[in-house]
Amino acid sequence: MCWENFFISYCKGLAYVLFSPLPWDISSISQLLVYPQVVFWWALIPCIIYGMGWSMRFMRQETIVMILFIGSIYSVLALTEGNIGSVFRHKDWVTSLCAIFAAIGIYRVVYGSVVKGFKKC
Repeated sequence: MCWENFFISYCKGLAYVLFSPLPWDISSISQLLVYPQVVFWWALIPCIIYGMGWSMRFMRQETIVMILFIGSIYSVLALTEGNIGSVFRHKDWVTSLCAIFAAIGIYRVVYGSVVKGFKKC
């Protein structure tokens, strides 16, 4: 396998880990039951990105460590997971860490840019 194929496979696996199960791939009632959680996850992704950006601005070192940890777990999942059930279960390992950034993003969107008593480090 050449590096180009490896990179393409990695990107496909990462998209599969982040966004599966896709709506057009739902083929059973058990996949339909987890669909609300998937839609909620998709809605949180912009908040996670915004929260990571804000955290990088004010808490750079701590955020870099968390992003590297989250990225390494997602990379392992992207390269090793083979079916949708194990992807869905193993994705929940990292969801709690991503929820920290999502909470920051949601808070920043809801309450704006002014936080009383918070000083830049």
